[in-house]
Amino acid sequence: MHTSHDFTALYTILSFKTESLTWKSSYYILTKAKGGNGVIVRENHAEGGKKMKAKRLITIVLVGVVFWLISSAWSEPIKPLMYYSKVEKGLGNKTHTFRFSLWDAETGGNLLWEEEKPLRTKKSTISTVLGDVNSIEGVDFSQQLWVQVEEKQKDGSYVLVGERDALGVVPYALWAMSPAGPEGPKGDKGDKGDTGAQGPGGPKGDTGATGAQGAQGPVGATGPIGAPGSQGATGPIGPQGPMGLTGAQGPAGPSGATGLTGPQGVQGLQGAAGPTGSTGLTGATGPAGPPGPAGSDAPNHTNELCLLYKISGKTPPASISSLCPKIVFVTSATYDGDLGGLSGADAKCQALAQGAGLSGTYKAWLSDSVTSASSRLTHASVPYILVNGDVVATDWTNLLAPPTDLLHPISIDEIGVAVGGDAWTNSTASGQPIYVELYYTCTDWWNSLNPGYGSVGSAHSTWPAWTQAVGFPADCASNNHLYCFEQ
Repeated sequence: MHTSHDFTALYTILSFKTESLTWKSSYYILTKAKGGNGVIVRENHAEGGKKMKAKRLITIVLVGVVFWLISSAWSEPIKPLMYYSKVEKGLGNKTHTFRFSLWDAETGGNLLWEEEKPLRTKKSTISTVLGDVNSIEGVDFSQQLWVQVEEKQKDGSYVLVGERDALGVVPYALWAMSPAGPEGPKGDKGDKGDTGAQGPGGPKGDTGATGAQGAQGPVGATGPIGAPGSQGATGPIGPQGPMGLTGAQGPAGPSGATGLTGPQGVQGLQGAAGPTGSTGLTGATGPAGPPGPAGSDAPNHTNELCLLYKISGKTPPASISSLCPKIVFVTSATYDGDLGGLSGADAKCQALAQGAGLSGTYKAWLSDSVTSASSRLTHASVPYILVNGDVVATDWTNLLAPPTDLLHPISIDEIGVAVGGDAWTNSTASGQPIYVELYYTCTDWWNSLNPGYGSVGSAHSTWPAWTQAVGFPADCASNNHLYCFEQ
């Protein structure tokens, strides 16, 4: 125990600012002299030229409060406190629960002290006094220390708020030099003394001259920081802030009801041919048939003869007209989805046939949402041929008999030139509509706008894709050919 009355306190203030800075601290030494009430004040300075980096505004004020009674006894030890302030984006103006701790390393290291308390941030700034919940008396401030701040979450876990902040000075705990003694009992009131005799009044002196105004005294030293005041009343609600960032996507909602069945998809690719079966047993020899009629020695040139008549614009004679094949061609011209309906498509076929000098009546192989190509065209019992004489199918039945392929693709136009690309059809290999929705028939072939679609066939194909191509329908703004059949 100290019995002397001398007392010395150290009062230190250190402030940090953002980015590069120099530091300066002032030490105020207050000493009570032995045996007297006077206070001797000395001021020391320390400066450092080393520049320090800081990512955020950090103000750390370490205060040692000097407290003593000018009496024969000294008070109990003063509780050391440390004022701490930190700015971190996103904290806003609301109440959080923070855990503050002191460490002996910037990362990792040993935990030296911690305390937890609720605080209200203002403009994303944390301002508090450390040591008011758990004392920091036992912390050794003679070494470099770091302050760590964590925010407590609803589930009880903690999230780090920014990085650890380095302390730049060594604080000193302040203590009185001796403990306070017990208060003594109150003494008895003394007796009232006798009233003395009034002395004679002296003569009134002359009024003295007004003295000159004295010089202004020096500014007094800044007093110690007072205790925190009580929390003020809640202020009025401020104006609504700007809209925040879009939140994270919410969980997926329940599955909706099953939608309506979509239109039938286009026919898939023809599968590969299966392996050839084993040869069956040889059957018994049948009876001999009756003798057949005598054959002609001359070859049958009916198709060639009929074709010569038709490509020259003439009608074949009645003696062979019933045997003449039907001409089919793909148009040399292309058209968008506005064909003028089924009748407009037929007119386009007829005009091209006449322009090429072909005789006969021609219609387009085309279905709309109601009328099928099969119901519009003549079902011929004679072959269908191109203008170059190549046979496409032996008759209507073989034209529409999947999986039988065409004998030749419909890839020759009305004047005998090979043509590639696609042709408007909306027809299956059996001549029925693929789609019955106006959206997929270019509004029954009156629409050339997009959106809107129509089914097509591939002019270079001999299998069912010649009328029902694999893939999504073409949009109505695209240009495609037509298939034209003689009636």
